[in-house]
This record gives sequence, C-alpha cells and structure tokens, in this order.
Amino acid sequence: MKFEIEKNEKGYYWHAVASNGKKVAWAGEFYINKSDCEHGISLMKTEGPSAQIVDNTKAAASGWR
Repeated sequence: MKFEIEKNEKGYYWHAVASNGKKVAWAGEFYINKSDCEHGISLMKTEGPSAQIVDNTKAAASGWR
C-alpha cells in the first residue's frame, strides 16, 4: 500500500492506494498546509494497525440504533 498526496482548490488531501492500484481510503478533510496532510498520513500509519473494529451491522439487523 502507498499513500498519495494531491492538491486542488480546496487544499491538500491524501488517499491510500492498495497494491492492485485501487484507492481504498481517503482523507476525511482538506488541509491548508501540506505538513498537516502528511501528519494525517502519519496518524493512519501509526494508529491504524491498532484501531478498534466496530461492527454496526449487528445493531442495524436487529432494528436497534
């Protein structure tokens, strides 16, 4: 996987690209500073592996939300 940084009129943003070339994750915001965008990538790389998985499909299937 790799992270790519892009820029448009709204600012900098990133997306993660899998080894098959498909984009699998995106920044949830635009960054004014490129360094802030790079920091977002750094957080994904360090915090992502230990992130909790929450299965919300069980609650949706029971009708409770």
